[in-house]
Amino acid sequence: TSLMVLLSVSLGRLENNLYAAVVEKNKDLIKRKKKRIENQIQEAQLLEVGVEARAVEVSRIIEKHFQMEDILEYRRFVNTKIRLIIETRETEERIRLALQQISILSR
Repeated sequence: TSLMVLLSVSLGRLENNLYAAVVEKNKDLIKRKKKRIENQIQEAQLLEVGVEARAVEVSRIIEKHFQMEDILEYRRFVNTKIRLIIETRETEERIRLALQQISILSR
């Protein structure tokens, strides 16, 4: 999930650069990067399907061997970890964009 967010952000950033590119060489380079990121997004989607299948299998195993209280604690832990990873990526992206804006404004 966080990989998908990161790749989507990268794709958006590249699309913005594509529109802003003035020199033809830059446009070609950005188009190649865009295609590469689009391919990475497709691969990430396939990986996500595999990860989800493993998560289901892990849940089945946990349900066989643990009590309901432990299962609920495990689910809370996993959901919290996912949320924190996504929030961290989003915060890192905001910081990167803010630094980029500061750099542009200080020119």
